[in-house]
Amino acid sequence: MLKRVIIWVSVLAVIGVGQAFAENDGAKIIELEGNEYGNAHLSHVLHQIKLKDCEICHKLYAKETGAIEKSIKAGTLKRMQVMNYCNECHKETALAGKRSGPTACKGCHWY
Repeated sequence: MLKRVIIWVSVLAVIGVGQAFAENDGAKIIELEGNEYGNAHLSHVLHQIKLKDCEICHKLYAKETGAIEKSIKAGTLKRMQVMNYCNECHKETALAGKRSGPTACKGCHWY
């Protein structure tokens, strides 16, 4: 629980920085339909700031609201494909000795 609070405080601080972004840069926080662990939450603005290259993620799906859900429904993207892609990037970043996102289920999935 404390970890979640720390993460959200960090996210909210980054959102303040993210206000400088143009309005068409997407949602600040993205919540995706999850599993028995809850929905997956990610800070879109934090990824924008850290990665600086939208195509790192958006090569899998379009830059539009609901793109992941639409792609899954259309069958062009598998639900686990998104999770595995995120997890793999987080693991590679950590192995490179850089600060990374979570790799444990509860790091992204919660209610």
